[in-house]
Amino acid sequence: MECGNGWISRANRRAHAAKWVRPGSLRLETDADTLPNVAFLTPDDRIVLIVLNDTAETRDFRIRYRDLNAAASLAAGTVATYVWRA
Repeated sequence: MECGNGWISRANRRAHAAKWVRPGSLRLETDADTLPNVAFLTPDDRIVLIVLNDTAETRDFRIRYRDLNAAASLAAGTVATYVWRA
């Protein structure tokens, strides 16, 4: 999700998260040092991972959860939400 100059406002990040992270969700510990991120377990048994690229260039990273191992890329100044069944 981008706006104007490619950077996302704090309000837009909250709205982006609110679509998937519902009341009763539990925050999960993540193990990543490349991009700011947060993960939740929702009441409907989904994992929601929100990743922010606050750098000035596209960043590649990997998502690992149990048997899941996926490559991802995030453009500069964007946020992405990844959702899967727990």
